[in-house]
Amino acid sequence: MAGERIQYSSKHPSGDATGLLFGKPKSGSKGVVLIHEWWGINKSIVDMAKRIQEAGFVVLAADVFRGTIYTDYTPALENAKTFDYLTGSRDILAAVQYLKKAGCSKVGILGFSFGAALAMVSAAALAKQNVIDAVAPLCGVPRQDIIDLTKIKCPVQGHYGSKDKAKGISSPADYNNMSSILWDAKVDLEMCIYDAGHAFPNPDYAAYDPDETTKFYANVFAFFHQKLSS
Repeated sequence: MAGERIQYSSKHPSGDATGLLFGKPKSGSKGVVLIHEWWGINKSIVDMAKRIQEAGFVVLAADVFRGTIYTDYTPALENAKTFDYLTGSRDILAAVQYLKKAGCSKVGILGFSFGAALAMVSAAALAKQNVIDAVAPLCGVPRQDIIDLTKIKCPVQGHYGSKDKAKGISSPADYNNMSSILWDAKVDLEMCIYDAGHAFPNPDYAAYDPDETTKFYANVFAFFHQKLSS
């Protein structure tokens, strides 16, 4: 895999966290913490990290599964069901702090599917610490019993597919309910809806749509360039 494997201090019960770093942080850099799908850090996440780096960002792909990569649906699903999102947000805090200490002036979070739910939980759980400058969930919504999303203070740009049939994860009913909660709470929210199904930017999925994927990257890059500017 490309990217430099790094270790950074985390208050997670399992100790320090690791991730793949793409680019060299320096003073004034724009940082993005990328949170993987429920498979872990696999080739598709590495490819996404590279694409984000090429757009002008320093990327830290946070390995919240701590080295585990799933290839089969059932164990990946079971792990996602039992994953402690609030505890996992400690690793996201650690990743953001690493990038900021390394020189990034502002840091955003991009989470994909499972990672999108964790990104939103982290944005709410860490709101008082004022460390996350923008969050972009892609094809994922957290369960309402995990966190109060109205606590989110940073700008949010959501990315979802109008043909997504993943009920309870990222279907239109799920993301419309989430967006209503955020809008009612006056969170700075933009919703980008694509004519596509679940996980459409991932070439490994049947729902992969290259045209909608191009639109997604254009939207999220513009969002991060704006929100992460000094």
